[in-house]
Amino acid sequence: MPEVALAASEEAWRVAFDAIDDILCVISPTHELLEMNRAGCVSLGLPRDQVIGRKCYELIHGSDRPIAGCPCCRAVRSEGPEEAEYEQDGRTYNLAAWPILDAEQRVTALVHTVRDVTEQRRIKEEIEGLARFPEENRSPVLRIGADGTLRYANPAAQTSLTCWQLSLGQPVPQEWISLVDAALRDGERRQFELECGEQSYSFEICPVRASGYVNAYGHDVTERMRMERDIRDSWRLVSSVVENVPLMVFVKDAQDLRFVMVNKATEELLGFSRRELLGRSDRDFFPPEQAAFFICKDREVLASGAPVDVPEELVRTPHRGDRWLHTRKVCIKGADGSPKYLLGISEDITERKRDEAVRQELEGRLQAAQKLEAIGSLAGGVAHDFNNLLSVILSYNSLAMEALADGDPIREDLVEVRNAGESAASLTRQLLAFSRKQVLEPVTLDVNAVVASVEKMLRRVISAHIALVPVLSPDLGWIKADPCQIEQVLVNLVVNARDAMPDGGTITIETSNLVIDRHQSAATVGLSPGDYVRIAVGDTGSGMDEPTLARIFEPFFTTKSQGRGTGLGLSTVYGIIKQSGGEIWVSSELGRGTTFTLCFPRELSPPTAVRGESDEPSARRDAGTETVLVVEDEPALLGVARRALAEMGYKVLSAADAEQALSIADRHDGEIHLLVSDIMMPGMRGDHLAQRLLTTRPTLRVLYMTAYAQDGVAHHRVDLDPPAQLLHKPFTTAELTQRVRAVLDRDERGLGLGPSSAPQDATQI
Repeated sequence: MPEVALAASEEAWRVAFDAIDDILCVISPTHELLEMNRAGCVSLGLPRDQVIGRKCYELIHGSDRPIAGCPCCRAVRSEGPEEAEYEQDGRTYNLAAWPILDAEQRVTALVHTVRDVTEQRRIKEEIEGLARFPEENRSPVLRIGADGTLRYANPAAQTSLTCWQLSLGQPVPQEWISLVDAALRDGERRQFELECGEQSYSFEICPVRASGYVNAYGHDVTERMRMERDIRDSWRLVSSVVENVPLMVFVKDAQDLRFVMVNKATEELLGFSRRELLGRSDRDFFPPEQAAFFICKDREVLASGAPVDVPEELVRTPHRGDRWLHTRKVCIKGADGSPKYLLGISEDITERKRDEAVRQELEGRLQAAQKLEAIGSLAGGVAHDFNNLLSVILSYNSLAMEALADGDPIREDLVEVRNAGESAASLTRQLLAFSRKQVLEPVTLDVNAVVASVEKMLRRVISAHIALVPVLSPDLGWIKADPCQIEQVLVNLVVNARDAMPDGGTITIETSNLVIDRHQSAATVGLSPGDYVRIAVGDTGSGMDEPTLARIFEPFFTTKSQGRGTGLGLSTVYGIIKQSGGEIWVSSELGRGTTFTLCFPRELSPPTAVRGESDEPSARRDAGTETVLVVEDEPALLGVARRALAEMGYKVLSAADAEQALSIADRHDGEIHLLVSDIMMPGMRGDHLAQRLLTTRPTLRVLYMTAYAQDGVAHHRVDLDPPAQLLHKPFTTAELTQRVRAVLDRDERGLGLGPSSAPQDATQI
C-alpha cells in the first residue's frame, strides 16, 4: 500500500534524521523552524513540539530580527549554499545552509546544519603550523622514509636528541623502523617514548602514505615523567601508610559491598588473611544480624553520599571476640557522580573504653572518698565540740558527787548523769575514729595472731547457724597498726555480716599477701605500688544495692531497724583503716553476699612485743600549792578547771585566750610552775603561747588539753617539738588533777617529757 510505504519511508527518514550528531534543522524562507533533529532539541533543552513554528533567530539567539551574516539569510538571497564559522564559549562551529528550490527555482525551504569543528580546526591549524614553521618549532620534528632512513630533522631535534647521532640519509634505530612500517601499512598513528640523557620525549608517528614517509612529532615529557614518578612514589608512600597505620582501612565496591581493599590492621582484627577477605562481604565473617546491620548502614551512606561517623560500635569479631570500634565511612563517587566505592576507617577503642570505665570507677570511688573525708571533717569538728561540753559535764559531775555524802540519794542521779556522759564520750570516740582523729598506739603485728586472738569472741558474737571460716595465709607479712583497733575492725565487720544473714550462712576471714604493681595501682584508689597485707571479710548474706554501697561508710547511715544499730560501725571501721595508713573497699551484689577488703602496707621489721597492762591511775587526788596558769577559750571548761585545781590547793591563774595569758604572766611577780593550755584557740595557739612563755620562764612546765588525737593536731599543722604532754578531752576533774600533779612531780622542765615516765593514758606526739 502506498500509504504504508510512505509511512515507513518517513519513519526511516526520521530515524536517520535523529541519528545525525550534528544539529540539523529545516527552516522556511521566513525563518520559521519546520523541523529539527534530536541533537538540536537537546542543545536547546526543549522538546520538538516547543521548537517547531518558532523563529530561528528568536529561539536560538534571543533576537527580534534575523542575525546579520546568517548563512540562511544569504542562501535565501543567493539561492545557493552558504557557510559561516561561529565561535561561542571557546568552541568553533561550522554553520551551513542549503536552499531547497521548487520547479521555478524559488527557495521553498533551507536545510541548516551546525557542526562543532573545534577539534578539527585545532588539528588543522597544528598541522598547518608544523608544516609552515618546522624550523621554528621548539619540539623535535623528524621525517622518516619508508626505507627507514632519516629524511629531515628540525633544529630542535638536532639540539635535543644528542644521545642519537642524527644524520640525514642514515637508518633510524630498528625499533623505530618497525613502527614506521606498521604506520605506513595501516595508516594508523603510532606513539613511542625516548629517553635521551636526563630528558624524556614522547613521539607521535603520523603516516603520509601517499608520499611514502612518516612525520614524527616529539614533545618533551620530562616534567610529566617526573610528576608520574613522584605520583608513583607518593602512591607507594600512601599505600605504605595505609598498610601500616594502626587503624582498620577497608574499601568495598558499591554494587555488592564486597571487600576490594583491606590493610594489615583489618586482617589482624578480623583474623583473616587478605586473600580470604578480598571479594567477600560482611555476611561471610559476622553473625547474620550484625552483617545485615552493617550492610544496611553501608547502603545508607552510598544512597545519601554523606559521610557517617559512628563513635562507638560493638563488633563481634570471628577470632578476637567483642571489640569496640570508632568507625567512619565515606562514599567514593566515580567520574559520572555515581557511588563507586565505600571507604571505611575503624579505630579499635576497646582498651580506651576499658580505661574509661576504670577511670569512671576511680572517679566515683574518689568522689566517695572525698565525700567521706568531708563528712569525717564535720564529724571530727562535732566530736571536738562535744568533748569540750562533756569535759564540763563530767567535771562538774565529779565536783557535785564529791560534795555529797555517800548515802545521799542525789548521788544515784549523778551516777546516771556520769554514765550518760561516758556513753556520750564513747560516741565521740567513734566519731573521732571515723574522722581519723582518735588515739592510736600502732605496733608491728601479725594479723593472723590478731584473728586467732579474737576468733573465740567472734564465735560468741555470731549465732550457731552461722559458720565462721578463717582462711589464713601461713607466710603472711606484718603490718603496723593498733592491735586493739584491728580487733574492733574485725568485730564490727563480723557483726555487720551476721546481721546480713538472719537465716544463717558463712562468714569468711581471709588473709593473704598482695603485690600492687603500677598498672594495678592506677585501678586502686589510694594504693601506691608495693607490698601489702590483705584482709577480706566476706559473707553469704543478702548483699547490697548500688545506692546502699554508695553510702555504706557514712556515719549514722544504717539499713537496720530502729534501735538495732547506731550507723557508726562501718564508719568507725573506715576511719580506723584510713588512720592506720590502709585502704578499704567493698564489693557486693544483691542476693550474693558482701566482701570487705582491707589492705595495709607490709612491714619489714618483726612484730613488736605487746605492752603489758599497766596499773590503773591512782584514784588519789594529789594536792599542791604550785601556781598553775590555765588557758581555755571555752568559759564553762575554764571555770570548772579553775575550781577543781583551786580546791586541790593550787594557786590558779586563768585566761580565756593566749593574749590574756601573756598579759597575766607579765604582771605576775612570782613563779608560774605549770601552764595548762588548750592547743586550738582563736588567735594565738597554745603551742605558740608556750614558746613565748618559755623564753622568759625556762622552768615552766606545760600540759596541753586537746579534743583531737595526734593526727588531728598534725592535721592543723601543730608542731610540738620537743614532745609534749597531752590531756585528751573529755576528762574528769580527777583526771585533770592527777595529770597536773604528775607533770609537776617530774624531774624534767619545759616541754620535754621522757616517755618512760609518761602515764599510761597519755599520748606523746
